[in-house]
Amino acid sequence: MLNVRVQAEHEQPARPDAADQNSQKANARRHVTAMVNRFSISQCVPLVVAWGLLTGMGMLGLMLYEGKANTAATAPERWPDEVRLSRNETSPTLLLFVHPHCPCSRATLGELERIVARPGGGMSASVVFWHPKGVATDWHQGTLWSYAQTLPGVQLIDDIGSVISRRFGVSTSGQVLVYDSSGQLKYSGGITKARGHSGDSAGSDDVQSIGKLSIDKSSSETPMKCGAVFGCPLSESTVIALSQERAE
Repeated sequence: MLNVRVQAEHEQPARPDAADQNSQKANARRHVTAMVNRFSISQCVPLVVAWGLLTGMGMLGLMLYEGKANTAATAPERWPDEVRLSRNETSPTLLLFVHPHCPCSRATLGELERIVARPGGGMSASVVFWHPKGVATDWHQGTLWSYAQTLPGVQLIDDIGSVISRRFGVSTSGQVLVYDSSGQLKYSGGITKARGHSGDSAGSDDVQSIGKLSIDKSSSETPMKCGAVFGCPLSESTVIALSQERAE
């Protein structure tokens, strides 16, 4: 009986010691980690490339949108007498046409603020807020209207029925028209360099030069200049779209 027990004990397999077990566990963890890393890299590289392409395309699209000018006005070369709008007969008159819910036009109002704030600006300014038929009576009152109210010496006009905008052939928010003291059109265009971008622009420089020349009484001798207009269209489609954005 004793011999049988001893033989059975000798037949049992040898158990690995603790060091061997720890080594095996470490090797297993390294193997799993390596597999996960290889899987993550192989999966992430296409995602990173796709994200980069989409981001680049989005930025390019935004740049193209911001830099795309909209339809310029077909304004009369002479100030129309039938318009119920006062014109300064001693200095140039600036008209800025604004869609009251166009986000791009805040930058235009900022540029107008810079123009009228400069000493010796030499012109009177009015902001004409487009107000088409079929909308609420207070539809024109919003953040842009409130901002325009803070501009010193600037007259605000609620263009009910868009009568004034149509008579001056305006179809884009941000359109600026400057008529000299004799009623001759001297500038037609925008005063920003892109949609919603403030800062120096050719249009702003042209407008300011007309104001400076009026001080010297020589603006009538300068040729009429044109510039690009960046803003939302003054159309029925933007009434719905921008009003929905305002509600959200």
